[in-house]
Amino acid sequence: MKNLLLCVMLCVISSCSSPEDELAENGGHSFLLSVQGRVDDDGNRLPIAEQELDQAIRAVEGRLGDMGFAKVLVTREDVGRFRVMVPGVDAEEAARISAILGKPSSLGLHGVSPRNDETNAGGVTLAQRVHDGDEIVPGFRASTLKGKDADGIDCETPILISRRKALGVEDIANASLSPHQPDAVDITLSASGTDKMIAFTQNMRPSLDRIAIVLDGEVITAPVIMQAPLGKNFIISGLDKPGEAKSLAISLMHPLDNPLKVKEVRRIQPAGK
Repeated sequence: MKNLLLCVMLCVISSCSSPEDELAENGGHSFLLSVQGRVDDDGNRLPIAEQELDQAIRAVEGRLGDMGFAKVLVTREDVGRFRVMVPGVDAEEAARISAILGKPSSLGLHGVSPRNDETNAGGVTLAQRVHDGDEIVPGFRASTLKGKDADGIDCETPILISRRKALGVEDIANASLSPHQPDAVDITLSASGTDKMIAFTQNMRPSLDRIAIVLDGEVITAPVIMQAPLGKNFIISGLDKPGEAKSLAISLMHPLDNPLKVKEVRRIQPAGK
């Protein structure tokens, strides 16, 4: 009984230790982060507001918490910068943390032009012609869809997507790893996001019309819809890099309103070493 009580007491003491105590005992890593100001219509970068710094700190704490690092120490530096110290992480974990902290994860769903694959007399698609600057289609812009060709080699294909974003990261209620596909993230929309999705897809033609999913400025997939309208749930798939799906799910749940740069990563030695 005494041994059991001692074990419980030790567990309680351990769980109550502060980030400062754990850094002193085990060391860790320090990350200096810089919040980037937004750019106005004239291309000028705006100064960082206090609430923008607060939002970035909350997003970073949320991302680290979802990664399993609940005990972190955050200190504000000069204007627009703050330092995060994470106890007990090695160099490999620090690299993983650094990658996810700087990930913006801006998400947008855009309609793909139904004329995307129309060809001219020379066999060149409309998407390719717009991409090359030979034609303009009002309301649409040319982007590129990354994928693999029949031989499994990486390739890029021009795609014509709507300039107007139909849904964004602000419309997401939940993002989690798909239990059925290791390279996918299950997305659940909020009530307002669901309304937007229904309005966006209700006039689309199943098996014909496509939706482009744009992540951090890149079209990562553009599937054909199989039913209309779509509802509150959809899947982002094709995330084949190790840890990419988990990283995306965490980032989408804790989005950054402003871009964030990792300015410095430093090893913290345990006290007395």
